[in-house]
Amino acid sequence: MYLGIVRDHLKHAWDKCWPVVHKYLIIVWDFLSEHVPILLAKAQELLTNLAYKIYELAPDFFSAVASWFARLGEKIVEKLPDVLAVIQEYVIIAVNLAVNLIHSVVEWLQNMAARYVAQRLCILKDLTHYLYRTVSPLKLL
Repeated sequence: MYLGIVRDHLKHAWDKCWPVVHKYLIIVWDFLSEHVPILLAKAQELLTNLAYKIYELAPDFFSAVASWFARLGEKIVEKLPDVLAVIQEYVIIAVNLAVNLIHSVVEWLQNMAARYVAQRLCILKDLTHYLYRTVSPLKLL
């Protein structure tokens, strides 16, 4: 009842507000699609000019930084196979642990289900034994 009332109010608000919101969203989208590419091109041009001017202040320093980054990239490429091998080893260990855990949980669930069935069978057996002792077949005749 309450949820139906809330749903009806929300649907009414949606039906009333969505056309207006949709109209303004289209206006904003058109504005952004027209002006954002121009703004991005201008920002890219300004940043490129700024980077070039900064580079011109000390080209030797930036050349040294560039060569340092090049050496760093070479070292990363050199060490990457070793790092990936260690990561692969840890992933294999983690997967094996997860598989073992899943097998343990499945085994535990099977044991619990078997114990539950055995317990119910034992109760049923005790009940039939009790009934057989208390209600003799001769009394039923």
